Amino acid sequence: EDDGTNGVIYEETGDLEDTVSHAMIRKQNELNKLEKRDRQLVEMVNQRKEECQQMIGSDIYQQIYVFFKSKVESDKDLTDEDQEEINEFCNSMLNVKDSADVIHSIYRQLFLEAELKRCKNVIQELHTELE
Repeated sequence: EDDGTNGVIYEETGDLEDTVSHAMIRKQNELNKLEKRDRQLVEMVNQRKEECQQMIGSDIYQQIYVFFKSKVESDKDLTDEDQEEINEFCNSMLNVKDSADVIHSIYRQLFLEAELKRCKNVIQELHTELE
């Protein structure tokens, strides 16, 4: 017969307090790891941005970054038409020898930024839970 304890028996109030304390410690440890990952991601995003700006210049980088970001953040999947538009845009902005490296770096930066955004959201949730 189910007594609602899920197999956990609290003989004293102290046991419950210990369990809550352990849960808080685990959340704090998780928060510490995520804050470290957050710092790493910020550094990686900045490094990608600097690399691209050195390869193609700040103005061209900014134009390509904004264009790619609008495509990536769209709610719909990229179509063949979108891919053709991306190729034409890049060919008009970049030397052919630079284009693959730049495109890869900017897509990687956008991926890292999305991961950073998710990380920051979880950090905020954990801060709220720990308050």
